Amino acid sequence: MVEHDPLAWIELDANCPLAIQPFLTVDSWVAMRISRTSIVDINDCSMCEPDDLALVRDHVGGVDVPIPQFGPAAWLRNPEDSDCRAAGSRLQQARRAAQIEALRPTRVIPSGSLVWFAHQGHSGRAAPG
Repeated sequence: MVEHDPLAWIELDANCPLAIQPFLTVDSWVAMRISRTSIVDINDCSMCEPDDLALVRDHVGGVDVPIPQFGPAAWLRNPEDSDCRAAGSRLQQARRAAQIEALRPTRVIPSGSLVWFAHQGHSGRAAPG
């Protein structure tokens, strides 16, 4: 395990530097450059403010391909609470739209997370609202 300074580029090899940056207290994003393509894995990072996204874009030198999460990864109530689940999905879509607008990528690869909730009252898995 190698501990490194936030935003410092780590040379995995000559053709693939990597940077990892914490966001707030419980999140992070990962950037890598492969050949001349910059890829940023945002996943479920809640980052959607233009200033925060500009810092990412500027540090990476432009984001060609972000990998955001396409749906909520948090428990949004039980399946029968469709209004709450739909609102959560709309919020996630608004975050992704803000990320795409600020980063101005050439391509986007949406990703997803499968979360299984163990508490009986929250049975099931996270699913789009």
